[in-house]
Amino acid sequence: MADTFLMFPKNERYLRGEMPNPQSHTSQASYGCLMLFMVPFVGVGIFTIALTLMAFAENWDLENNSQSTTAVVVGRDEDYDEGSTRYYLYYDYTVNDTGYSDNQQVSEELYDRTERGQTLDIVYVTDTPGVSRIAGTDDGGMRMFLVVFTLFWNLIVILFVASTWWSWERQTRLRKEGKLVRGEIVYIESKTDSDGDYMIEAEVRFRTPTLQPVQGKRSYTSNFHKGQPLPRPGEQVSILYVDDKLWEIL
Repeated sequence: MADTFLMFPKNERYLRGEMPNPQSHTSQASYGCLMLFMVPFVGVGIFTIALTLMAFAENWDLENNSQSTTAVVVGRDEDYDEGSTRYYLYYDYTVNDTGYSDNQQVSEELYDRTERGQTLDIVYVTDTPGVSRIAGTDDGGMRMFLVVFTLFWNLIVILFVASTWWSWERQTRLRKEGKLVRGEIVYIESKTDSDGDYMIEAEVRFRTPTLQPVQGKRSYTSNFHKGQPLPRPGEQVSILYVDDKLWEIL
């Protein structure tokens, strides 16, 4: 194999017939680690979905299955964050001789005209008196924030998991169905990325097992070749081929 450039020298044993399958460019363990890495992000996504559904369910109950009562303001608080201020009121109330405490983010106008010890009209869920809100207010802004955040978060997670699965499926097909063909380098260049990894982009041409010509580019991280001279156009390479879109330089 001295006359053949190997993008990944670990595949030399495969080309010599000493291994039944080529080594994947990304190991199976790496895919497993990526999936494990995503587990907490998937968990957060499920939690945000549940939190959003709960927020809408509570709002429906407060609008359709609620009672009114009076609460006493027991606290006021302001939260400053990145140039904005959020205002909170804390209140106590009693339902069927049982005391409850709750708090709510409110508008600046309501906050400014409400003092500690003042009474407020509130509504609470008939079956769950601990769920309440100040009468005449609505937390629609928070529900919309939850919807947007949940959609954004879960879309990113789904795209990452799908991309990882797609890449794993491609590598698996290459290992199981790939046919070995010879090709030659048309163009090759290298660069070092911001992480210090050595990147190689190569354009190659070859003929498929049915002798159809194919020419295309592939890019790889190949730190093994860092500091070594690149092959010249015309030098031989080995290609693992499944179809005109699914092939890799060994």
